[in-house]
Parts: sequence; C-alpha cells; structure tokens
Amino acid sequence: MAISGMLGAIAIILGVTRLGFIPVPTPAGHATIMHIPAILGGILEGPVVGAMTGLIFGLYSFLNATNPIFADPLIAILPRIFIGVTAYY
Repeated sequence: MAISGMLGAIAIILGVTRLGFIPVPTPAGHATIMHIPAILGGILEGPVVGAMTGLIFGLYSFLNATNPIFADPLIAILPRIFIGVTAYY
C-alpha cells in the first residue's frame, strides 16, 4: 500500500510540475518519463496498482494534450492504463 501511494505521488509530481513531459520538436510534442511509475507499479505491486498509476499518467496526458487527436479520452487515457497492466504480465 505504501509503495502504491509513493508511485502515485511520483506520477502526480511528474505531471503537475511537467517534469515528466520533455518538450521535443516533433509533431507529438513531448517525450515522456511518466510511464516509469506505471511500469514499476505493475511489476512490483500487480496489475491494479499499475492500472491506477497508469490512470494518473493518462489523466495528465489528457489534460496536457496539444494535439487534437490526444484530446479524445479513449486515445489519451485507455492505452496508458494498460501500460501498468501489461508490465505485470
């Protein structure tokens, strides 16, 4: 429980301070390190914690979307939830 809280807090800090989104001059707009807490959550704590940490990643990706295709919640949030789930398996 403590590890999942810490990984969630790390994901929130990376999203709020925008340290997790590295600006690069491409059409995508940003490279990211926000997937690392989701992957660690999936590997260390299981698919539920990985999915919750991935949900935090997806919400911040959705809120920071500059490209119109990523303004769709199905495209911005759902694949990021599965990052932590697939890291478990």
